Amino acid sequence: MKHHAKVQNNKIEFKSDFQEAMFYEKMNGKNIVIEAERDDTRTLSQNSSLHLYCTQLSNMFNDSGLDMKVVLKPSIDIDWTKDTVRKYIWKPVQKYLFQTESTTILKRVDEINKIHEHINRFLAKNPATQNLPYLPFPNEDNKLSTT
Repeated sequence: MKHHAKVQNNKIEFKSDFQEAMFYEKMNGKNIVIEAERDDTRTLSQNSSLHLYCTQLSNMFNDSGLDMKVVLKPSIDIDWTKDTVRKYIWKPVQKYLFQTESTTILKRVDEINKIHEHINRFLAKNPATQNLPYLPFPNEDNKLSTT
């Protein structure tokens, strides 16, 4: 049985009163072993920033006339979307650097920043994209619109 909780002020705090009640009901009178691990997955704000970055990058490619075949493969004209940026740019870099498939398990700032740095190096060296402006990763101070 796995329960998600937070340690706050030297106390275990469950996400809801219901979860806490269920835990104590099932464990009452039993010896238990608590195995703890840190949950360093990205925050909802970081998740939103990742999606915004992918949207902004896809808009920048499309506005510059750089369809997917120009940036990645010469076959057919395909406009960029947030999802194609994630699938063909973000996730391959993530898989190479951290051997993970899902963006939901990224560690907070360190892993996201490292992926962003690798993408920027790729864009700066790629002849099709090297003249595009630098796109900072969105944060609370620099969130730009998606248009």
